[in-house]
Amino acid sequence: MRYIQFKQSSQEKKPMSPPKTKFTKEKIYEAAFAILKKKGWAQVSARSIAKALEASTMPIYSTVESMEEVEKELKARTIKTMHEFQLGQYTDNPFLNSALGYILFARNLPHLFRFLYFERPEPVSGQELKELKKRLPKELRELAVDYFRQKAPCDLNEVTLYNWIFTHGLAALLYSGVLTNLTDDEIITMLENSGKAFFKLENLNKKGPKNK
Repeated sequence: MRYIQFKQSSQEKKPMSPPKTKFTKEKIYEAAFAILKKKGWAQVSARSIAKALEASTMPIYSTVESMEEVEKELKARTIKTMHEFQLGQYTDNPFLNSALGYILFARNLPHLFRFLYFERPEPVSGQELKELKKRLPKELRELAVDYFRQKAPCDLNEVTLYNWIFTHGLAALLYSGVLTNLTDDEIITMLENSGKAFFKLENLNKKGPKNK
């Protein structure tokens, strides 16, 4: 019997290997930020990001250069989120809004607050302390300057420094659980009283000691 051998058609397709999983940097950053907000910095890793994206770690490493790059992006997103809280319209005083927003950020998103100020803090030099208002969101900085120009002239850098130290301390006490059950109104009263004291102190410093 004669057997006929058929040649494989050039148009016949070979079995295709499954497509490689690919992710954009944005997808990776979004997944990492979601983990940071929910579980904290200690839980952010290539493995946890890959698990959130239902993939292996291979696409993560091939898309981002390093976890340091991810950390840098997470800091930028955390600061942006904090600024959004600070720009909230809680009162008619933009400076008070900034302080209250800072505290609400610490209270409502504790993992982000810890990440920014306790786990991966950025050092602040003495010179930067003298120009602390530059660290405020641009929109808030402009509102604060206009607000204080209407009230009374003052060194906004000095007032910002005093207020930031007090506000950060209050935020840390709330975050750590040392202070509990404070209402927003109670927090606002504390911030208002401290702000008035710092504002008065700055004006006294400008006038200098009285002649006896």
